[in-house]
Amino acid sequence: MLMGTRRRGDELETAIYQVTYQLLATNNGTALTFSQVAKAAHTSRTVLYRYWESPFDLVLATLTHYRQQDPQSMQLEHIDQGSLRADLIYVGTSFAQAATAGVSQYFRQLFSLAVDEQDQRQLAKILSLSTTANLALMQQVVENARRRHELLRTPPQATLLAMFNQIRYVTMIGGAIPGEIEITRLVDDLILPAMQQLGR
Repeated sequence: MLMGTRRRGDELETAIYQVTYQLLATNNGTALTFSQVAKAAHTSRTVLYRYWESPFDLVLATLTHYRQQDPQSMQLEHIDQGSLRADLIYVGTSFAQAATAGVSQYFRQLFSLAVDEQDQRQLAKILSLSTTANLALMQQVVENARRRHELLRTPPQATLLAMFNQIRYVTMIGGAIPGEIEITRLVDDLILPAMQQLGR
């Protein structure tokens, strides 16, 4: 479907993203190569290197592109559950569940591969994107809590990211996605007390 036309700019980039995403779905977590993508997209490795430094960078750009369009992404307007505790449980549970669905499942694969390869550059890029997305969610949680007078100020960034980091750790080490019971325990034992102490 991509043959017979010369594509430039955004059109070519979108076509490459489409092919890369399709290959991710069929590669079962194994690393992609530029040769695979170039063949499937009917382009050349030279073109790919012009846009991306490595296959990792291409995959990361592809996932970022599709996550912006992912209907399974959490919507910020749904976060207000009536209390800081309820908001935290909702966000934590939704985050954990999203790890096995849609675009997020491939971010998990990419993170696992980067850890296995001990590639600090790759890990830094993934964590930077994840941090930005996680803080956006927690900013809404904090705004809700301040509006309800549950918090007086925004807790430190490390506190805001603690729940996500703990869920990632449990998922990576244990291989199982924590459910609502585990998330509730995490919130009650660690996250909520820390936010209350540091946000007042």
